[in-house]
Amino acid sequence: MTENTTKPRISPHSWRPIFAVAGCLAAVLSSCTYEVADPALPCGDEGIVSFAGDLLPLLDAHCTGCHSGGSPSAGLDLTSHDRVAESTLEGSLLERLQLPPSNIRMMPLNGNPLPKCDVALFQSWAANGAPNN
Repeated sequence: MTENTTKPRISPHSWRPIFAVAGCLAAVLSSCTYEVADPALPCGDEGIVSFAGDLLPLLDAHCTGCHSGGSPSAGLDLTSHDRVAESTLEGSLLERLQLPPSNIRMMPLNGNPLPKCDVALFQSWAANGAPNN
């Protein structure tokens, strides 16, 4: 008696159900949809910007070294709400904060520009009427 040592051969027809299932699965997966959330704001949600809580720390860190005291640079004292609000609402503070570093009028002078998110706080505060909060 001789043993059959050849492996059983799979018929090409036996692959048809596998290909059919794979095709259906591909069709189902390609038709799936999902909700995409709006992208997050680059700076987060500023909400209500507080002069005392949000802006004064930025001014203290970047501006009041030159713009305070008895003889502030350019005659602009940025330690009081009234002066900061006036300069922001009339546009000169926001303009200077957004100039490129190559512009000699860019503030803070000889420093790094404020991050866009920090400038956005000033813009949001101005858009809300620059409240003394």
